[in-house]
Amino acid sequence: MKGMTMSKHENAHPARDGFVGRIWNRIVEARTLQAERQIRHYNRLWK
Repeated sequence: MKGMTMSKHENAHPARDGFVGRIWNRIVEARTLQAERQIRHYNRLWK
């Protein structure tokens, strides 16, 4: 795997196959959930 820094484009890629794919999808999912939580948090602060 290349560097673990992920752009928004990489997050949009279709699910990968196999064992690495499962780990990758879990990482992407965790990052997405984290981002959504942060966005919701900031939205609450700015309202």
